[in-house]
Amino acid sequence: MKRLFFLFFLVTTHLADAQNYFDENLSCFDSKIRITEDKLSKLKVAYPGDGNIDVTYYFLDIKIEPSTRYLKGSVQIDFQPLVENLSDISLDLEESYTVDSVVYKNERLGFIQETAQIKINFPAPLVLNDVPASIKVYYQGTTPSLRDKIGLAYTTHGNNQPVIWTLSEPYDAPLWWPCVDNPADKADSCDVWLTLPSFYTAVSQGVLVDLLENTDGTNTAKWKHRYPIAHYLISIAASNYQLLERSFTYGETAAMPVLDYVYPEIANDPRLSPLLDETVEMLSVFSEAFGEYPFIKEKYGHAMFGFGGGMEHQTISSMGTFNTGLIAHELVHQWFGDKVTCKTWRDIWVNEAFAEFGSYYFTEKSEGKAAYNSEVSLAMNGAKFVNGTVAIENTSSVNEIFNFAKTYQKGSVVVHMLRGVLGDDVFFKTLKEFQNTEFAYGNASIEDFKAVAERVSGEDLTYFFDEWLFGTGYPKYFFGWEQTEDNTAWLSIIHSGSEDTELFTMPVELSLTFKDGSSRIEKVFVDANTMIVSLDNLEGELSSIVFDPNNLILKDLSLGSFVPALGTQEEIGFSLYPNPTDGLLKFNTSGKTPYSFKIHNTNGKTMGAGQTDVPLNVKYLPSGRYFILFENDDNKAFVKSFIKN
Repeated sequence: MKRLFFLFFLVTTHLADAQNYFDENLSCFDSKIRITEDKLSKLKVAYPGDGNIDVTYYFLDIKIEPSTRYLKGSVQIDFQPLVENLSDISLDLEESYTVDSVVYKNERLGFIQETAQIKINFPAPLVLNDVPASIKVYYQGTTPSLRDKIGLAYTTHGNNQPVIWTLSEPYDAPLWWPCVDNPADKADSCDVWLTLPSFYTAVSQGVLVDLLENTDGTNTAKWKHRYPIAHYLISIAASNYQLLERSFTYGETAAMPVLDYVYPEIANDPRLSPLLDETVEMLSVFSEAFGEYPFIKEKYGHAMFGFGGGMEHQTISSMGTFNTGLIAHELVHQWFGDKVTCKTWRDIWVNEAFAEFGSYYFTEKSEGKAAYNSEVSLAMNGAKFVNGTVAIENTSSVNEIFNFAKTYQKGSVVVHMLRGVLGDDVFFKTLKEFQNTEFAYGNASIEDFKAVAERVSGEDLTYFFDEWLFGTGYPKYFFGWEQTEDNTAWLSIIHSGSEDTELFTMPVELSLTFKDGSSRIEKVFVDANTMIVSLDNLEGELSSIVFDPNNLILKDLSLGSFVPALGTQEEIGFSLYPNPTDGLLKFNTSGKTPYSFKIHNTNGKTMGAGQTDVPLNVKYLPSGRYFILFENDDNKAFVKSFIKN
């Protein structure tokens, strides 16, 4: 189960040197809140990288001498020009490293190494839409100290055993290799070759295609990855790992390796094996919910590293600890964050909110809906402390991007609420559509996800995204009710926002329990700050009405007696008949001026409009309850309901 964390951390508080490898309190968030603002300016000098090129391939060939923290390597970058007559490009690299040369078509190019950038000139302009160009950057230098910079780190585990690892999200990849620092510019594939003393087992993306034993006491591990990948998801991890192997069966007979590179001191810990077994179970659960595991032809697994929490490196999540929630979160990222990556850091909701929701969903599948609801309730408690919008307004702040209450808790609650709005069938169909159509192995914004949800559901969800992703705060409701002798329940639903967003339009479930012991759920679409709703022709006397019984809305709720804050049936001056009906619905207005109205279904979709002086033909409406809505200019509404047989 997730916990609420304080939002201020020093780098050293996250290091796994404390040797608690089964900490229930650590999450993905812990490995990402780590950088102080005074260092950020150096990291963000060039972001979002050179927009004049489209990277198609990265090949990292790196040799590290751990005792001196010295790195020497080359990075091949294949790219397509995006503008005509491209004469120069820029790459992003920390200035601590020295660039020895840049080679293009076997010739050295002129370049200038500036603060955090390499500016490279071509002897002749590159042609738009020509075959991809390929350059190779040779560089070397001492890795910056961990206490000063992140990116590539050297820590220890167990009895002072060394571990080397990387963590690049969001702005740290240039701290250890030259790249285009832009998550939207995915390479089509990558190779990572890592040379280290033979003590180390080196791990990276994809498949290990070769392991060379060199004559100088080093080994070279050659990893090949043939799926699109964002630059910040390329990683290395190396230590005296013990490899634990499992497999995930998909289809009828096919199997994918599940590889876990763990520290020897925990390889036989009885707590570990059940957690790693759960990983295989999670692969089944999430493949059913989101579509086939995105990198099925290669692998999934974990490699331990020296930071608290975890990081969703593609095909091999880095783990500072193991617990069910963290394992689930990082695995869901393989779909949400890796296969489909946020277009900009403003859109981090596309990554983190769905991964956090996914951990709740696994809890639901493994422990039941009550356990899921418990995790959602805990996230709602934290979400109420959020200031500003879930869409990140200040992407220059890493602490803002990875604010736990905002990005993880409120973000995941928004996903939970969208599930309630759409219903499970449409919701999970939307997730599969998002994963497996135009955004597959690409990038998406919040608006892109909204477009998919609207396409699948057939609903206009602007209200939902405007108030929950681009708006602030949450609603505070007052709810009261009474039942009259004609078996009509009168409801008063009044709400205001907690911050700048004043109106929260939402479908609201109501659980009606009758004195004979029967019960059912009704759903009312609330799209005014003050609403008086009549539920007509109920089948008996009510004992209770519970507002939002399944906790589908982030809210505060106050209960009281029915408040006729806007009219009653007599003041509005009309009645509906016959009700229920399967044909014409008529209005008795007692001779008063006709009223204009709109008809909504329980999800808020407008199903028609009219005036009370003309009978309404409902013959072609699907069976169910509908609401006739009358609004005034003060954002107050009177609603009468009818049932279509």
